[in-house]
Amino acid sequence: MTAPASGAIFVLGIKLTTLPPHLEATYGSLKQIGAKVTEDLERCHRNGFPCTLRVIDPQDVDGSVSAFASELKASGNKYEAVIFGAGIRTHTDPIPFERAIATARRTLRPDVPVLFNDGPDRHAAAIERHFGVKFEQD
Repeated sequence: MTAPASGAIFVLGIKLTTLPPHLEATYGSLKQIGAKVTEDLERCHRNGFPCTLRVIDPQDVDGSVSAFASELKASGNKYEAVIFGAGIRTHTDPIPFERAIATARRTLRPDVPVLFNDGPDRHAAAIERHFGVKFEQD
């Protein structure tokens, strides 16, 4: 598989205010996680896959999912894939992820793949895996 024409990727995460100890031990503090996400998404952009990052607020799932759907609809089908972050998939409340993935499937073109990362610095790996590309190492 080759890189798509636009390469635009929508990344959906979850707003975290606290982190369980086992996740902090694995990925670092919230500040460190934020830095890893930023760095990895910048790497994606440098390699032709600009990413739009948005987060679901678990305190306002309805509002967050509605904004997500509106942004996808307004995008004019520019996204070549959507990535769901590990945080939203492993959150203690499954409702934000379930609502977000259902919204993505209803809103995006049927051929837009849903990708999953396995950590805050693994968006590039998910893109490489799906599109069969290899990013330059920094």
